[in-house]
Amino acid sequence: MLAETEQVSRIVDKLSGIYLSANGQTGDLLARAGLPVINRSMTALEYVRRQDVTYSRLARALTLGGIRVPGVDSWELPERLATRVEVEARYAAYIEKELAQVERARRLESRRIPEYVDFSVLPSLRIEAREKLERFRPATVGQASRIAGVTPGDVAVLLVHLERLENGVPR
Repeated sequence: MLAETEQVSRIVDKLSGIYLSANGQTGDLLARAGLPVINRSMTALEYVRRQDVTYSRLARALTLGGIRVPGVDSWELPERLATRVEVEARYAAYIEKELAQVERARRLESRRIPEYVDFSVLPSLRIEAREKLERFRPATVGQASRIAGVTPGDVAVLLVHLERLENGVPR
């Protein structure tokens, strides 16, 4: 399974480095493989993201065109792996965005709230949030975000306040 995942990742990586130009030769190659012609230059990875393109047909075009790259012995893949290449190509941007959000949440989870913070003097916090934060005294932003009655907006206000404290800027 790991070898398959590495193979799919390697193919996706190589596709991002192959540029398809919007010229007649590329169009002929794509047409011979039963693929739609392109009207602007793009990477092969961008091309696979299109709904009317399958990796298997693109692999046929790359093979017909004699396009070879180091690290890829053959463009042909079992259908199961070809589908994985398509999924990874189509959802890579979404997955990267989600991973970035997870990383941001992880950083916020462990961001410490100094014990001396007086939540009651933060006018931008909703009254309910101020009361709950004063009562529970969370040690981290992650803990604060899980308190019932503390909204994402309240957490954002808290983060701004913590930034100001760190930078020595008064309320």
